[in-house]
Amino acid sequence: MRLVGLDLVLPKWLNWATTPLGTLLVNFFVWIVIALIVYYILIRITWRVARRSRLRIDDLIIGILRNALGTGTVLAFPGGMIGAFLAGIFYRYSRNIYGAALGEIIGTGLLAALVSAWIVAPAFMKKTMALGSLIIAFSGSTLLGSILGLVGLKLLGRAGFVESK
Repeated sequence: MRLVGLDLVLPKWLNWATTPLGTLLVNFFVWIVIALIVYYILIRITWRVARRSRLRIDDLIIGILRNALGTGTVLAFPGGMIGAFLAGIFYRYSRNIYGAALGEIIGTGLLAALVSAWIVAPAFMKKTMALGSLIIAFSGSTLLGSILGLVGLKLLGRAGFVESK
């Protein structure tokens, strides 16, 4: 059985976990545990840095689902959480959606790429990753996502659903 990128030999009473559904459920559970540990650490850091601010877990949940369904990698976790964290911090101090977008781009495009290349890939994927290619990939993705987010917020603002600055 392959679990979190590692090949494991299971006892006979756990053979159900080698089926596709069993593998999905076990991986999903393991990713939830890992995500909760990371979330707990990040929420403590957030409370210290941002005072009374709460870290949204939307990106964490999406990262878990992407990994459990086999459409993402462990690199989705630092990208989503660091980018969302910096977007929130930048918005808190600038009160501007463009500041939030800048925080998202710096957090995901640069810092998450560094964390992914130096920590996540060697520890969880057992391989090295080219830092330059991760920065380009993460930056391109987050730049497009930030532009789409800004356009979406502006459209929602024009329709009267949100107040965007």
